[in-house]
Amino acid sequence: MALYRCYFRGSSGHFGSRQDFQADNDDEAIAKARALYAEEEIKAGFELWNGAQLVIAETEVENKA
Repeated sequence: MALYRCYFRGSSGHFGSRQDFQADNDDEAIAKARALYAEEEIKAGFELWNGAQLVIAETEVENKA
């Protein structure tokens, strides 16, 4: 198992909170990060890290149609 850190962006675009968790692989960690992100009150995106390696960065895009 590896230790992952998930940083959540606040409405200003800066990181507002962080969750640490363990996962067996990147795919499992991405699924966990997305589930944690879904529970966040303010959604502006997140970055998932495994040590010094950025695993994935997702940004919330407003639909301005």
